[in-house]
Amino acid sequence: MRIEMLSSEQRGRVLVLAAKAAGDALVERLTASGYQCASTERETGLAEMVDQLQPEVVLLAVTAKRAAELLETVRKTDKLQRLPVLVDQGRARSAEAFKRLAVDDFVRGADELVPRLESALRAWRLKEREERIRMRMGMLLEITQAATSSLELEEILRIAVEKVGQVTGTDRCSVVLVEGSHARTATVVATQEDPSLVQLDIEVARYPELRRALETRQPVLIEEAQRDPLMAEVRTSLLPQ
Repeated sequence: MRIEMLSSEQRGRVLVLAAKAAGDALVERLTASGYQCASTERETGLAEMVDQLQPEVVLLAVTAKRAAELLETVRKTDKLQRLPVLVDQGRARSAEAFKRLAVDDFVRGADELVPRLESALRAWRLKEREERIRMRMGMLLEITQAATSSLELEEILRIAVEKVGQVTGTDRCSVVLVEGSHARTATVVATQEDPSLVQLDIEVARYPELRRALETRQPVLIEEAQRDPLMAEVRTSLLPQ
């Protein structure tokens, strides 16, 4: 198992499924080309690797038989099943055995590797963008319909956090009411985590992201809570127990 994580802007995130020697060679080349990569051939630990890398494309560099087995695993893994899958045939003795695989593209030589990855990434990102737009429009429509209906405010807020959570793919989504710019407490009036939980008082001091939003009056985006400096003071409480 190997993961290469760079701090600079990445061209894309590639999960390489290959034996160690082939995987290391591909990771080295792709990293040099600006990609963020992880490599393994084992199903064990794959879920953890996927959670860490958040891949955008899968590259298989194994025999046709092993590729079929790994492809089945990929299609059964929630965070991988919708991703484009490419097969590197550069080390294969014959390309015939790969033709039966239901994959998105084939890399037939070293000079094709980056161009075909770029093509797959562009197509996938466009598809994902269109899907997000469709979901957001649907979310806004449902929230608007709820807001203009005769539903109680609590039910409208419950619908809102449910739809926003679905579209953003988050585990938690809440509406927090804060009264005054220097308030020490706030009230959770709706939450996706527990719809029955309303009017829950919380201490603003315990939520640095909430404090930042109140101080700046601007949206606060935290992509990785375990790494963002803003969350340093509460990081230990975020770790899984």
